[in-house]
This record gives sequence, structure tokens and C-alpha cells, in this order.
Amino acid sequence: METNAIDASAIPLHILISQIMRLYFSRNYALMERLDIHPGQVPLLLQLHYHGGMSQKELVNKLMVKPPTVTVMIRRMEKSGFIHRKQDERDQRVSRIYLTPLGEKTFQRLLGELKTMERECFANFSEEEIAGSIRFLTRIRKNLEVACRSEGHLPCCELTERGGTDA
Repeated sequence: METNAIDASAIPLHILISQIMRLYFSRNYALMERLDIHPGQVPLLLQLHYHGGMSQKELVNKLMVKPPTVTVMIRRMEKSGFIHRKQDERDQRVSRIYLTPLGEKTFQRLLGELKTMERECFANFSEEEIAGSIRFLTRIRKNLEVACRSEGHLPCCELTERGGTDA
């Protein structure tokens, strides 16, 4: 047995998950900083790339955040030149939000950074281990969704039902 091996049972699960979340966020933040975007803006970029011309209300529903959160995100991304608004041709009361050419270019760069993150997360894993990890994480997410639903915490339970923040 390897002398540097860590006894998996020695680290409580909540600590391990907390450490992974902090490291993931820290690394993700650094990668997104290269693109001049905040990690919280990534889901909006994804939605607008795959479903351009969304209204603010549609974004609120799809991203499962409060309207003021989307308002601030849109304002900041518009100021940075990533998105622009255009009046809906059928309903002048509605503004549709689209990626600008800079937003599309940033989206393409984002894909590269996301691949980098995935490579870093699964470095030294075999293909079987990667597939197994994804299966385990998916099962853990499902278990937590069931627990949330049973306690009445709906937003977390709606992730898979509504597609979460994935496109």
C-alpha cells in the first residue's frame, strides 16, 4: 500500500465537498476572469448563445434567479459589450436580448475554458473513472433533489426538471 495514500473515511463528506466547491469556484473564477466575465454570467451567455432573443422574463425562468439578479447581469453585460437589447417586433413592450459579436466570440472562448476546467478536474483519471464519477455525481444530485423536494425546497429540485442552467 502506498504510504502517501489518504484514508477516504478520514475526511468527512461535508468537508470534502466544501473543499471541492471552493477550489472549483476559485479555479473557475480565474478562468472566467481571462474572458472578462463573472462565473455567474456563464449561464446567461449559454442561454443566449443557444436560445438568442430571449426576454428578461424568459431568462429569469430559465436561470431560476430573481428578476433583479437578471437585471443587474444584463446591465453589466450590455455595458461590457457582450449583449444588446432589441424591441420585440410583435410586442413593443418586450425587449429581446441577444449576444453581440463580442458575446459570441467570448462564448467560443468560454467553451475552451470549460474544457480546460474539465481536463483539470479529471487529470489522471481513466475514461472509466470519468464515466463512473459522472454517474456518481448525477446520482448524488438526484438524491439531493429528492431530499430538497421532500422538504419543500423547490428551486434546487427544479434543476433537472427545467434543465437547470444548462442550455
